[in-house]
Amino acid sequence: MKNILNLSNRSKKILISILAISFVTIPFVSNATTLADGMDAAYVIGAGSATQDFTINATGTTASTFQYPSAIEFDSVNNRLFVGDQLNYRVLVFNTDSDGVPIDYTADYVLGQTDFESSGSATTQSTFTNYIIGIEYDEDRNLLFTGEAARVLVFDLSGGITNGMSASYVLGQADFLSANNTTTQNGFLTQGGSLGLDDSNDILYYKDQGRVLVFDVRDSGSSDSVLCGETTNGLSDGMNASCVIGQNDFTSLVSTTTRSGMATTTDGAYINYDGDNGYLYVADTANNRGLVYDTNSLSNGMLASYVLGQDDFVSTTTEADLVATENKFVSYLSLAAPRAFDYDPVNQHLFVSDRTGSRIMIFDISSGITNGMAASLVLGQPSLTSIANHGAISGVNQSNFSGVVYDFEYVSSTKKLYVSDWGAHRVVIYDLTPTPPTSSGFSYTQPPLCKANIKPSTIKKGEEVTLSWSTSFPGKQSNYYMKVPKNGIFSPRVSSIKINPEYTTNYNLAAINMWGATFCNTTVTVLDEEGEEIINTNKNLSHLTASAVTSSFFRPIISFFMSMFVR
Repeated sequence: MKNILNLSNRSKKILISILAISFVTIPFVSNATTLADGMDAAYVIGAGSATQDFTINATGTTASTFQYPSAIEFDSVNNRLFVGDQLNYRVLVFNTDSDGVPIDYTADYVLGQTDFESSGSATTQSTFTNYIIGIEYDEDRNLLFTGEAARVLVFDLSGGITNGMSASYVLGQADFLSANNTTTQNGFLTQGGSLGLDDSNDILYYKDQGRVLVFDVRDSGSSDSVLCGETTNGLSDGMNASCVIGQNDFTSLVSTTTRSGMATTTDGAYINYDGDNGYLYVADTANNRGLVYDTNSLSNGMLASYVLGQDDFVSTTTEADLVATENKFVSYLSLAAPRAFDYDPVNQHLFVSDRTGSRIMIFDISSGITNGMAASLVLGQPSLTSIANHGAISGVNQSNFSGVVYDFEYVSSTKKLYVSDWGAHRVVIYDLTPTPPTSSGFSYTQPPLCKANIKPSTIKKGEEVTLSWSTSFPGKQSNYYMKVPKNGIFSPRVSSIKINPEYTTNYNLAAINMWGATFCNTTVTVLDEEGEEIINTNKNLSHLTASAVTSSFFRPIISFFMSMFVR
């Protein structure tokens, strides 16, 4: 595969010399964002076709209305938004433009029903038994996971979506016609359904009542793999979980307030997997706290690494007087508040919904997570010390919620935050695109954001993998190139290469234009014939980093080369 085309040897040497210079930040570059306390949403779905009225609070069973929207998931490859519609027992699919805005605010497809006017539950291969609580989409394999109490349906969308299409697999039940509730290795109880997906390692997390079950969801018939001592070989109907979090074993159901346990009353609690840090965020709703697990080392009954909403792992303090604070989740009428999580890897913001506080709290974790840490910003309320609604479903507008935020999804590529405002039967969309600064009349744009991926992520020595990358532009689009350590420099026409690593390696790629550079990384694990990981003790080789330059002196030189060679 060729790198940048038609470069003379002399030009290559000059360009490589430029790249060898240390990274220098442009003085006026800023990560400032439009994110602010109590800011207005930009768009709304659920008010009717193409209607942008933020005061409408009405239910419906159409292609543009909801009856209590719940789970949310965005497919950034195909530009489509999945929304669980609880009392209509369906998932609505909205096509969006490249900025993540629904094209006409009307669903294009429906799952769980044969048309947009039907509702009702049933236990079949193409319908849902219970409310949709969780949705996860694997963009690489085109698999859609839908979580409900008692089961998970897995839809293969590689051939496209059709209304009322059948699922390919079922988890939690032996077959598509069963609806049992059990505390077993392959069964679920009645108060779960939220999902988290580690799509790099093909691991699915299911939030059950009082526990989280961990499944190996590699392609069916994959080679044997051991996780938490369990040997699995990919997706199958009614498959066993590999690990359990929150309980010591698969048959226990003990409600505790400890570092290794959680409450058994979940009340729709959600989970979220953060692939950048390897963290699993779990809403321990009845204990009025959020638990953070480091999944880089999974084990049954594992300890949480951090706790949010409480100062330690044994406290369950609530704000009985309903005075909101920056580091407590508010409890009202014995209903604890934390509900859902999502993570912005670019700005390192953790979003946490505080149910009865009618708000989304935003934590800055750029310096790490500490127990009981304070939030930095809030949505849905004018400040972190305000609670205007206390769960009331009245007076909804462009800047507040009805009281219950069930789920939300932040999408880095579009800078949009999608929020299911459950009680107002709507989805509101926040545009968190940074406002580019200007300096001395000079128009500023930003370097492209990048995302790297390796498939497969685990290989045996001698096998080949595909290293791929994608870019998105937070501001005005401009020419760029991608530098891959040890492999070269590539134009936008190239988005993947084949590599043959000899040992476990972390690749840190650089997406570079005349305005600067951003970095993205991905890791491949290499095993020997006995299945042992091959680790190179030379850290300079096991962690490959692409350098970049953004100094004002070299900016015109970079611009010159890019205008000539990057098309």
